[in-house]
Amino acid sequence: MSEPGPNAHIRWAGVTRSWALRPTNPSVLMRPCDRLETTIRILAVLAVAALIPISAALGTSVYTTVAGQVEVEQRSRTPVDAVIIGEPSRSGLHAAEAKVSWEHRGHRGEADVAVAPTAVPGDRITLWVDDAGRRTGPPRHSSAAATSGVTVAVAVVVSAGFAAWATVGSVSWLLSRRRNSRWDREWRALTGTTENLT
Repeated sequence: MSEPGPNAHIRWAGVTRSWALRPTNPSVLMRPCDRLETTIRILAVLAVAALIPISAALGTSVYTTVAGQVEVEQRSRTPVDAVIIGEPSRSGLHAAEAKVSWEHRGHRGEADVAVAPTAVPGDRITLWVDDAGRRTGPPRHSSAAATSGVTVAVAVVVSAGFAAWATVGSVSWLLSRRRNSRWDREWRALTGTTENLT
């Protein structure tokens, strides 16, 4: 049976230290501020863990809502061929704008839209219209619902994680300053000095 390597104990050092820093440690060397800091760390982890199912529920709710909207868009929006009826005017080096006309289910519409710089009157372009023949944007893809749901869920967890990290970091910093200040006072009392030496 092989002997453990010289670094074998280091693998468990983190676990041992974490166990020693538990708030319920009966050791008299465990200061109240150490117990408070460890308690806040534990609460921060538990809070983020508790938000995971909540974020999943929010993501599911957003997915359901957006999926319904996408379904309505896909049912109510139709592509139509619009005819350029006006002379295109350049709006940039590689862009132009022209008046177009279309007809859909007895509804006629006109609008100024972006066209290719080489477009001429009589050319046809594809536009999307709603049931009333009004110009609208293309319907979103079905994947938009999943993307929105996942984005919301991840954003909630990441925001909670950042808030927990900031809280723990702030508390640790304040407690460290308090400990350092106390050590300075005790050191000055022990050595009989009245001010810090630089």
